[in-house]
Amino acid sequence: MLDPEDVVGRAYGLAAEGLALIRPDGYLGLVADTSDPALVRRYLADTLHVAAPAAEPAAVAGPS
Repeated sequence: MLDPEDVVGRAYGLAAEGLALIRPDGYLGLVADTSDPALVRRYLADTLHVAAPAAEPAAVAGPS
C-alpha cells in the first residue's frame, strides 16, 4: 500500500525511510524506522515462517 499522504508514517512516528508492514488480515505486523530489506526478510522468516525465495537459476546460453 502506498501512503502518499503519510498517514501511517505520522501515526507511528516513522522517519522518511521507515516502513509499516500491514498483514493481509489488516493487522499491523511490523513498524520500523528503516526500509532495509534484510529486516523485512528476517520478520517474514522469524514471525511468519516464510522462507527466503530461492535464487534464480543462471541463464543458459543458447547456441551461437
